[in-house]
Amino acid sequence: MFQGLQDNQLKGAIEAMLFVTDEPVGTIALADMLEVEPGQAERALVELRDQLEQEKLELETLQAEYEEEKAA
Repeated sequence: MFQGLQDNQLKGAIEAMLFVTDEPVGTIALADMLEVEPGQAERALVELRDQLEQEKLELETLQAEYEEEKAA
């Protein structure tokens, strides 16, 4: 089903799998489900974590700016 995913697609596929799963999923289980090597899954997870951390920082900055404007 997922065989042949490109590296740029893998991160999105992992994000989707984590979104719909109601329990923690390990790297090896994700790799098996997505038919990729565990190392590929690990790299995609690190990239996803970094991306989400960056998005969190951007949202926090926007929130702070909004709060400043609201207080003025």
